[in-house]
Amino acid sequence: MKRSTLLSFIICILCLSSCNNEETTSILDEPEDIKPKNNEEDILVTYFTLNGAGYSAYEKNWLLIYNQNGELLDYQQYNAGDSITFETEESKLNNTTSLTITTLRYNGDGTSSHFKISTLTDIELQTEWDQKNVPMSNNSTYLNNLSGYNKTQLSESNKSQNINISINGLLGVERYSLTSKENYIIKSEDIFQDTDNITINNVLLSTDIEYLLSIEDGEGVLKYYKFSPQENSNSINISWDNFLDYDEILTVSLPDHNFLHASVAAYETETFADTPLLLTNQSSGGPLDSLARFGYIDSYPSFDTYFTIRISENYEYGYEELGSIPKTISILEKPELIFKNTTLEGFEFHTDITYLSQINSWGYVKVIPDISINDVSWVIQQPFGSNSKIGAIPQEILEQYPSLDLKNLTFKSTTLYLQGKNYQEVLDSSLNSNNVFGNGALKYEWLIFYNSKS
Repeated sequence: MKRSTLLSFIICILCLSSCNNEETTSILDEPEDIKPKNNEEDILVTYFTLNGAGYSAYEKNWLLIYNQNGELLDYQQYNAGDSITFETEESKLNNTTSLTITTLRYNGDGTSSHFKISTLTDIELQTEWDQKNVPMSNNSTYLNNLSGYNKTQLSESNKSQNINISINGLLGVERYSLTSKENYIIKSEDIFQDTDNITINNVLLSTDIEYLLSIEDGEGVLKYYKFSPQENSNSINISWDNFLDYDEILTVSLPDHNFLHASVAAYETETFADTPLLLTNQSSGGPLDSLARFGYIDSYPSFDTYFTIRISENYEYGYEELGSIPKTISILEKPELIFKNTTLEGFEFHTDITYLSQINSWGYVKVIPDISINDVSWVIQQPFGSNSKIGAIPQEILEQYPSLDLKNLTFKSTTLYLQGKNYQEVLDSSLNSNNVFGNGALKYEWLIFYNSKS
């Protein structure tokens, strides 16, 4: 019995030893089996590149990348001129079909805070944006207005002097505008006076610049006069008889409205690469005009005709044509648009029209008189039919900027582009220095629906 028991015990020990040896040998011989097979070929890929981040007037700038489901992929802080790259393992992009890119900009002085957030959806993977040579403006008045670029700027030289300009012989006056290529608008005013003369006082002008003075008189006659001031002269006197007729005038009948802006800028090239000269400029804060008038001069080959009219408290129509003189401008009546959800997270609306792309905006301003101001704006641009979700701002950024108040954001407006560049062309022309001016002549048409409660 004892021998049999001892033999059985020895056999069991040998079997166990044999099993352990086989297990150890298997691990040493095939170490590649330690990693799952689906990671064997996982490589690092670049999914977005920004070359030479464009000019920013803000102190702090962040670039945040999400996928189409609003899931955060990565984010980085940058300065103007920086080139930044976003890369990750290829397997981590398996569920990513497109990118959503958000820029967050901040200015603050300890008491006041200013935040500007912009989002573009439906960006292709491995997109590369080149902003090294993108100027602050481009060839579209409307796109310049969206970006906050203000063309009204004064260029002074050592030949500048303050001058009073007097115009006599008028049959009343509706409005005037004083412009130049160097300054765009020096002064523009709707005055609606029954008078035979006006004086534009104390205007800073330079003797080495040619200016254009456009006037619409009380009978709706639109004319212009070009001049350069003489040295050591503090006044200019001009007779209405010396003003010239525009070679062509386009008139548009206006419905009842709250505000309008109608202007024509002239270019000396067909590519709109030169600085424009503003030929006519009409704006009104109320229903004082029954017609919009656009004046053109034949010596210029290309024009930027810009028109926008706010017809009601919550609806605005806009039109812009770059190139030749428009044959007509037809104001589109307000179509059906119903907002189903105006929150940033679940924004949704229904409309009976088709469009190229949309811009939706939210904002919040808190003012403590004589102490501080805190303002936040968030603008989201996306193409027609987009289902991309907007991702949340990372907690690290929210903790760094406690005044970034996103809970109180209020819906402001929705803009629908009906004509113009398609969404990808807009991205290419505004975000790539090689395609700023696009293909020249183009028509834009858009509708803006405002939140009347904001």
